[in-house]
Amino acid sequence: MARTSDTRTLTRAAAARLASEGRPPHTLTVDQIYEVIRQGSRTTINDELKRWKAERVQADALAETLPPTIAESMRALWATAADQAKQQFAAERATLVEAREAALASGREQGELLAQTQAQRDALAEQVATLTAALEAAQRERAAMEAARSASAAEAATLRETLDQERRDSARERTEARASLEAAQTTHQGALTEQAQAFRQELDRTTERLQHTEAQMLKQIDDARVIQRRAETRLAKAQEQNASLRTELAELRQRAHRDQQELVAAQRTLTTLQSRLTEAEALASDRERALITQTAHAEAAQRVIGTLEAALQRPRRARSQPPAT
Repeated sequence: MARTSDTRTLTRAAAARLASEGRPPHTLTVDQIYEVIRQGSRTTINDELKRWKAERVQADALAETLPPTIAESMRALWATAADQAKQQFAAERATLVEAREAALASGREQGELLAQTQAQRDALAEQVATLTAALEAAQRERAAMEAARSASAAEAATLRETLDQERRDSARERTEARASLEAAQTTHQGALTEQAQAFRQELDRTTERLQHTEAQMLKQIDDARVIQRRAETRLAKAQEQNASLRTELAELRQRAHRDQQELVAAQRTLTTLQSRLTEAEALASDRERALITQTAHAEAAQRVIGTLEAALQRPRRARSQPPAT
């Protein structure tokens, strides 16, 4: 982008050049100056041309009031300034020409790069056969991924059924334990403790099974993602390199999208299983707290019974003793 100072200098040089060629200074226009310098804004050119015209009018008016010798000297000085302006204009024009030549050379280099790119494109076309084999391998990998996903879904369904059954068993055991405690708290304290331990052990085993299953599902999901990324990469390269594979690549992309959706669904199922596991742990904690509370109540009841029995035995002992004489 041309600087404003350069535009002003070229405007003065062009105006002086046109005036030296015989054009009246007051008739010069912005379009005439722009045709010569070919740069800058018309507003800058107009402002500088107005100042140049005003200075020229002042110089002409001053020359009319001066003696002929001095006026002739001023005209000579003006001619010298005009010649310097012409030289400066020529230098600026040469600079612009060099810049244009550099731009043309850059354009030629871009053309050569384009030719190289075309050659690379032709070379890529030779890789179509290799990519076709890669596509077939990707299809086989996708089939294996689908089989693994089906197995994961079946295992998740089995785990869900197991968790539901354990939840029902836990509710049934809790009801039975409550009834047993209400019937005979003093005689079943040990049994309740054993049941709590057994339930806790069963919950631990269930948690371990769920964690193991979760780890297997996560590994299968990671393997499926790796396979999917490889397939998508190969499909993308094949689509860019050969137009004849576009239809097949589009189908593979759609299948990969469906696989991704199924993977997301599997992740949601896994999240649901984790939530249910958390609920089971919370249920076990509630049951343990209920057992502790019931134990405390049983101990309190035993203390009350002991107090009552002691209170009953005191009148009996008093009646069994002989009266004092």
